[in-house]
Amino acid sequence: KTKGDGIESNIYRFKPLLYLIIILLSLFLCVMVACPFVSQVYEFYGVGYAKKAEYDTAARNFQEALRWNPYFGMVYYNLGQIISKKGIYTPAIENFEKAEKYMDHPDLPGRLAYLYLKKGQVDKAIVKLKQAISYQKTEKSMVPLYTDLGNNYMRVGRYKPAEIAFKKAIKINPKYMNAHHGLAGAYLRQNKIDNALEELQKVIELAPDKTDN
Repeated sequence: KTKGDGIESNIYRFKPLLYLIIILLSLFLCVMVACPFVSQVYEFYGVGYAKKAEYDTAARNFQEALRWNPYFGMVYYNLGQIISKKGIYTPAIENFEKAEKYMDHPDLPGRLAYLYLKKGQVDKAIVKLKQAISYQKTEKSMVPLYTDLGNNYMRVGRYKPAEIAFKKAIKINPKYMNAHHGLAGAYLRQNKIDNALEELQKVIELAPDKTDN
């Protein structure tokens, strides 16, 4: 028996195992390709139902999408939106937090910030408000966020950071009355009475005229 015959014999002996490995690899590749595709189909239908305000059907499609692909960040985001509309904040937060793990969406920090506020988690909200500001494409859209940031610094007794946040809002839009009102409060808390009175005067000047003609 030659050496070549021995090699052929060994190959023949391992043929069933090689076939099994090839089949398993083929199945693995099919699953890797098919699962994300099926998940995207369910996500597509879910978005369609959500646009028609059929939220329960949309949620079922999103959940099915996650069954096929549990790493699909946009689906967690969509689920979070639907659940938050129902006023169920804890599951909404959980879905938005999962979405953050798998994708970077410009609206996520802001949505999480206001949900944290609904739950009274002010420190977490402050972190997300600062992140939301950094995600804004225009300075104009930063103004209400800076003001909300200042208001929440006030809630936790951080008056100097609140003052800075309100001033940033006013620097962008000097006519934003809410920021002037917040800044007046921050000054009062720091015993800067003259500055506070000056800001309150600006609030009066910027307030819409409520006198009936």
